[in-house]
Amino acid sequence: MCPFFRVESSEDRTPRAKANAVRAVFESRIPSHELASPDMGQLAKKCFNCKQCQLECVTHVDVPHLMIEAKAQHLATHGPATSDWFLSRVHLWGEWLCRWSWLINPLLAGGYSRWLLEKVTGVSHERRLPAFARRSFLKSIPREWTAPPAVLRNGQPVVYFVDHFANYHDPELGFAFARIVLHNGRSLHVPPKQVPSGMALVSMGDVETARALAEQNVRVLADFAREGCPIVCTEPTAAVCLIHEYPRLIDHPDARL
Repeated sequence: MCPFFRVESSEDRTPRAKANAVRAVFESRIPSHELASPDMGQLAKKCFNCKQCQLECVTHVDVPHLMIEAKAQHLATHGPATSDWFLSRVHLWGEWLCRWSWLINPLLAGGYSRWLLEKVTGVSHERRLPAFARRSFLKSIPREWTAPPAVLRNGQPVVYFVDHFANYHDPELGFAFARIVLHNGRSLHVPPKQVPSGMALVSMGDVETARALAEQNVRVLADFAREGCPIVCTEPTAAVCLIHEYPRLIDHPDARL
């Protein structure tokens, strides 16, 4: 079930190998400082938190979470790789990149500029990066969608958590979702102070930076959850992050709510 193992069927690609490495540290068969070693870092990078092994494991071992902890230890000791730092923080420049999309998108599509990007950031020139929208979703929507709801009751309104991709790359995805909600006679609210989920940061082990994003989103969404309003994502990764990662990042009832 592991995408890494599908590509290269060696033992260190298996979820079993990752779980056994961490267990050896817990059982003191490997010194605890090895959790931050380059070898453990390379092993942990062979997991990108897709959670397939967690779903399949008959004993419910949460291997992705073990690897996030190992990545966090490695990152705290050695710092992030340039490509990891850059890709996990694209949202910081999202509005600027959208504003300059007429220039950025041709550069992302060009062979020479992708070669230069690989030299500067470590992102492979073979990796096709998504184009940026001319204007972000949150900057394009009508004011009535972001206005505070008059009432919170009976599962109203439907709250849309946009996250990164629909906001900066594919706003039409967000508008399509909104049209479906309104077509079915439901009211819609898009919290204007929401920020990206931070799943990319979680998956690379930068849990402290991810925690700051999680705390902001929990502050924005908790009252809606408390009143039974459905919080809907159009990105599966965002839903996984809200449900599974936030309660681990934030020890507060609102995160679990």
